[in-house]
Amino acid sequence: MMVLRCPECGNEVSHEVTSCPKCGWIMIKTLFHYTNIETLALILKNKTIRLNSLDKMDDLEENMAADLKNVGMFTYISCWTDDKDENLSLWKQYTNHDTGIRIELPVYPFKKYDAIKMIKNTRLKNVVQSEGDVKSIIRLDEMLVSNYTTQVITGDDTLYKVKYTDNEEELCPTLVTQDLKKGTTTIALGQIGKHKRKVWEYQKEWRYLIQFLPANLLTIYSDDGLTFKRVMIDIINGKAKQPFPYYDLVIDDDAFKKMKVVLSPTMTYGNEVLIRNTIEKYNPDAVVSQSKLKGKIR
Repeated sequence: MMVLRCPECGNEVSHEVTSCPKCGWIMIKTLFHYTNIETLALILKNKTIRLNSLDKMDDLEENMAADLKNVGMFTYISCWTDDKDENLSLWKQYTNHDTGIRIELPVYPFKKYDAIKMIKNTRLKNVVQSEGDVKSIIRLDEMLVSNYTTQVITGDDTLYKVKYTDNEEELCPTLVTQDLKKGTTTIALGQIGKHKRKVWEYQKEWRYLIQFLPANLLTIYSDDGLTFKRVMIDIINGKAKQPFPYYDLVIDDDAFKKMKVVLSPTMTYGNEVLIRNTIEKYNPDAVVSQSKLKGKIR
């Protein structure tokens, strides 16, 4: 067995693991996403990756909790795989016969903004205190004037390896906890979106995951937590509104240039020309290649 050293904590780990068991450092360098020409064109033109809410996923159980209904509408994900080999099941499930493509990008490919600079002229400058730079994958200046907020800032804790299980308590967890002595109620939204049944294990899935709540960022930090408590109560009572159906994260310039695209094994020549022309226009540094399955399947 080959042994590697984690670049974050120095722990020795097997070359077969995908994350350090000691510090959680992601050991993989790239991830793969199966989709179609239309989505690729939007990614190239807008330089963004779209996160969709859990209630829109093909696995209907993703949106389930034992004590709350439709709570997955506040969790947004983008689904990828670490399977370097072409996965025939993913080709068939997530792409069309003659328009499918597989995108490869470095892990954490998102652009980071100077968080301190974005809030220096707002009341939040007294809340976010740091001696160094704070980089954010979310534009805090947009949250200040919009009705949504998230605790995710740096983006370093957005990538999760899906755990495949048939444990019902993990698949359909209880999220609400009440402490009668302290008079507090908490909702563990972070427990959903990270587990799927073993029947999905062939996907070898990783996902970027962010929770967004329907509340203004500045309001949450300026009214002693009253807005946050109201939002939590609304979620429990099923009255909270989804802030948006999806969220787009901007791709970092360097990561964008490292994009690799594999064409569907059954792609038509016309669609191949269309893809190559689109990539040449928006991302000429990207590498395009034929599927290793081309000519081997119908």
